[in-house]
Amino acid sequence: MKTYEKLKEIRKISGMTQEELANKLNVSRQTISKWEKGLSVPDLEMAISFCEVFQISLDDLFKEGKMEKSKTISLEDIIQVNKRNQRNLIMFMSSVFFLLIGLLALIFIFAIRYTTLNIEYILYRAISTGEYANVSLETTPFFIPAVILIAIGGIMLTIELINILKEKKNENI
Repeated sequence: MKTYEKLKEIRKISGMTQEELANKLNVSRQTISKWEKGLSVPDLEMAISFCEVFQISLDDLFKEGKMEKSKTISLEDIIQVNKRNQRNLIMFMSSVFFLLIGLLALIFIFAIRYTTLNIEYILYRAISTGEYANVSLETTPFFIPAVILIAIGGIMLTIELINILKEKKNENI
């Protein structure tokens, strides 16, 4: 296995994005991308920093062939990945919550409107004298918040899906 393939594999196994690794090593994301594509090689100082981050030896990184499988990822990296996953889950659940509440509100509003129309019709038929005044329930004030909840949920869900796609794209670079 070539060095650039090892760099990419180690980063992916740890669950880090190129941007997160770049921040840890104080380099740009493009530099990490060049290393992983084999367009450039990290200098000795960066290679040492890389090995310290992932707790591997320089021999494992630069020697041809497979690495030892007994190497571990640091606890800080696992915590960082877990925090990112937790944030993604919270955002996803929040957007689904807003969508569901908005949809339930719309269903409730339409049920009230339908019931009101049926009651008006029954009363109209029952009161044939014409003294019944048509008083309909105004549902517009209820309709607007429901649509806003659905819009908020949709926007949050879209943003979260875009972030997930960006992370996957960064992993593939």
